[in-house]
Amino acid sequence: MTIGQFFKLRNTTAVPAKIKVKIVGMKMGQEMTNARFMVWLKRKEKARGTELRQAVGKSVVWGEDITMSSTLYRDKNTGRFKQKRYSVVVIRDSGEYFGTCEINVGTDVEEVNIPLAECKDEYARIRLAISVHLNDDDYL
Repeated sequence: MTIGQFFKLRNTTAVPAKIKVKIVGMKMGQEMTNARFMVWLKRKEKARGTELRQAVGKSVVWGEDITMSSTLYRDKNTGRFKQKRYSVVVIRDSGEYFGTCEINVGTDVEEVNIPLAECKDEYARIRLAISVHLNDDDYL
């Protein structure tokens, strides 16, 4: 353990949680009617994904939830959770990456549109929402 890790853990409390990311849909700048897409939520060795969905015109609709267990770290001074980054990866049915973005699952987020990085379509945006449920919540 490095000195930085020691101080990080000393000032935080580990909290087991369920992270729920609702993948609402995706808008694109170009029509992709014959393409199918899926979304993966990834962090280190953990990964969960959606079903393949057919694009209609310039959009894809999933309306699916991806749920993962995670340990969040609460700052003892502020009471807030530290940032925890997950990757959202959009993949075409051919296995080709369409685009990616990063999200912070340390806080609840209402539905937002996030631009996709590393994407040939500069207008592509994925719409999602994030819910954090602590293991002592009735959610489980």
